[in-house]
Amino acid sequence: MTGSALAGAGMVHPGVAGEVSAVMQGARIGRRTALVLVAAFWVLLIVPGVHQFIVEVGGSGAPAGRTGDVRQEWDLRRWGVLRLFEERPTRESLQRFEEDVGRESALGRAARVWYQTAMTRALRQGSEKVVVGRDGWLFYREEIDMAAGRGVLSAGEAGRHGADSIAAVVDFNEQLRARGIKLIVVPVPAKPVIYPEKLWPGYPAAAGPAWNVDYAEWKQRINAAGVEVVDLTDALWAQRASEPLYLREDTHWSPAGMELAAGAVGRAVNKALGAHERVAYAERSREVVNHGDLYDMLELRGGGEGERVTITEVRRDGKPAAGGDDAQVLLLGDSFANVYADAGLGWGSDAGLGAHVALATGTSVQVLARNGAGATEVRRLLAARTGAMTDKKVIVWEFSARDLFDAGVTWERVVLPEP
Repeated sequence: MTGSALAGAGMVHPGVAGEVSAVMQGARIGRRTALVLVAAFWVLLIVPGVHQFIVEVGGSGAPAGRTGDVRQEWDLRRWGVLRLFEERPTRESLQRFEEDVGRESALGRAARVWYQTAMTRALRQGSEKVVVGRDGWLFYREEIDMAAGRGVLSAGEAGRHGADSIAAVVDFNEQLRARGIKLIVVPVPAKPVIYPEKLWPGYPAAAGPAWNVDYAEWKQRINAAGVEVVDLTDALWAQRASEPLYLREDTHWSPAGMELAAGAVGRAVNKALGAHERVAYAERSREVVNHGDLYDMLELRGGGEGERVTITEVRRDGKPAAGGDDAQVLLLGDSFANVYADAGLGWGSDAGLGAHVALATGTSVQVLARNGAGATEVRRLLAARTGAMTDKKVIVWEFSARDLFDAGVTWERVVLPEP
């Protein structure tokens, strides 16, 4: 079709200047409309920055004013944009700064809350990190990828990461064995592994737990190296229909799931200890209400009081059942060990995995746990606490099975000090 034919058809020929479509002929933007659009553009450009400056530098948004009896002083050091000049500008640093500005913007957070609340409640849509399942259950996307994605021992980066975890576990076991300490490894199944039907409607129960395709081989390699693994999968799977074993809006197990795990770990510890003197512990139940970490990630507005659970606090002589360096058993762990022990997580205290292993074994259990750092950091913490290994006979190493897949988690060799 020639240029004249295109023009006759009311279309623009890319090579012919000055020709416009019939639709655009006579199109005009009035002066008033243009001024309104320009003004709106400048408002959208300036207001978020000014608002964020007042929030960051002025504290409450009222510079040098008063909120009650507390004076809000200006402090330019709190101005986030100054971070741009803390390092030499590079493509990566500028992109990181841009992402930080968008994430920390007060107006941006408010907009995200309203948007995400509408998307979640009206359309059951989650976010980049959180997937909305059935019956109000929330799932962490990375755990879904671990369960249904590439094998943790496959070729490529994922496989190298899985191999690193095996090497780290085996090396740690050999160092402890040289000290006469028994190691028990407890990989905690991720929530989608035990409750796949809440995520994938129609998932056949006969298919069993939705484990990563390489998990069985990973466990076999660990066992072949002489490391004892307490696999909680079958016990959790068998009891999952009787009561929720994971929290609906959280990545962690429920009190019932944690207590079931403590019983399994306790049996392994008792076997390793052999005959030992037992001490008495007291139990006290109380209710805790909270929204979970996945709910918090969604940044939803409102949503009721949250999930109500009953935790069982464990005490000895009126004090929390927390062992010291003289305890025969040490629990290394992450937030699964801390979830009912660390009040900062919002689910109570004195009722965590360590306390319930102590209850199951009748012996004192020392706990060293770091949230999100069960792979390497807890071993570094142990290496720095030489006294913690002096009287130990058994070390239980708990970590989230997600760490076997998460490329952001490092499985490094940690050298323990000489005994």
